[in-house]
This record gives sequence, structure tokens and C-alpha cells, in this order.
Amino acid sequence: GRNRHALYAPVLPGVRKVMISQMAKPEEVLIVEDENGDIVRETTKDTDVLAQYKTMRDTLVYLTHLDAENTETIMLSKLTEQVDGKLFSWNNLNTLCWAIGSISGSMSEDEEKRFLVTVIKDLL
Repeated sequence: GRNRHALYAPVLPGVRKVMISQMAKPEEVLIVEDENGDIVRETTKDTDVLAQYKTMRDTLVYLTHLDAENTETIMLSKLTEQVDGKLFSWNNLNTLCWAIGSISGSMSEDEEKRFLVTVIKDLL
């Protein structure tokens, strides 16, 4: 238990960063921008990507249970990079939003409310 957590603790922030920055697209995302810049409804069902999303979501939830503060710090840092334009791209922003949505319910209600209010304020 504790010994294993102490052993892996130094690498877990790096694992969180990779999971957040590479988050797969969840099934619920049906509206996309096509190559012409038009907003269209996506009709393909990629079961491989969906399976990957579920695995990544579960992993990120476990990582959040181990250290919610670190997960939040990483996500807010990545959000700042998007908002200030340093590393902005629609793909980066979508991926970050999918990661944020994937950890729903993994923090206490008060922590989650505070976190989501911060995210929404930053996006506005």
C-alpha cells in the first residue's frame, strides 16, 4: 500500500501529464469542425478510440484519487497555456476538455465545484 505509493509517487505527475495531453475523444462528442471550417455532426463510431477513452478515463480517475491536487494543478496549467495563447490549438483545448470531463465525480463535490468554476472563468 503506502510503500508502493511512495515508490511510484515521483513518476505519477508525469503519467498524469501524458494522460491529460493525450486524452482520447469520448463518445459524447458528436459536433466537429470539418476541413472547410464548417460545424458538422460526426456520424462515425470509432470503437477503438472509445475503448481507449474508457481506459484512459479510468486511469486518470485512479490517478486523481491518488492526488487530486496534482491533477488539478496540471489541468489548470495546461488551460493557462491555452488561454494565454502560448500553445493554443483547438485540438489541445478539446483534448484538455475531454480530460477534465473524464474525471467528473473523482473529487469531493466542493473540490469539483471550485475546480470547474475556475476552469469556466479561465475559458471566459
